Amino acid sequence: MLAGALGAVNIEAVSVSYFNDRQLTTLREYFGGKEYCGRRTYLRTILSQKHGMYLVTDLDTKMSEIPGDAKFVVDYIVNSDGVTRTVTLPVSHAAGYMGKAVYIGLSDISDPEEKLLAWRIAIFDGAGYPMARYESFLWRMPDKGK
Repeated sequence: MLAGALGAVNIEAVSVSYFNDRQLTTLREYFGGKEYCGRRTYLRTILSQKHGMYLVTDLDTKMSEIPGDAKFVVDYIVNSDGVTRTVTLPVSHAAGYMGKAVYIGLSDISDPEEKLLAWRIAIFDGAGYPMARYESFLWRMPDKGK
């Protein structure tokens, strides 16, 4: 049964890491010249840019079981300006192996010195109903917007 049919996907863990192009280049890609994802699934804000801040997200459901019309919505705040940003990443734009880990690339954060202060990830089905949600500790802080 598909995860969308159940309406339940759990985000089990999220880690935040900055990756440069070299760290994300596989040997096959290096010698072949074309991007090869290996055993990773990528969703990026800038499809053609690999380097950036990533939210490495572990799901309890394979990406191949999440409906193609579902969307990942990421809200985040960076240290440089404190402004809340929101990006929507359609599951249909995912590239690579459709396992349980998803590398959500905030490719617009291209400075390795930039830090995420707070973030929230939600997955919505095609009708807009929430399937999962996970947020950082600082996102839940009552005064985060002050």
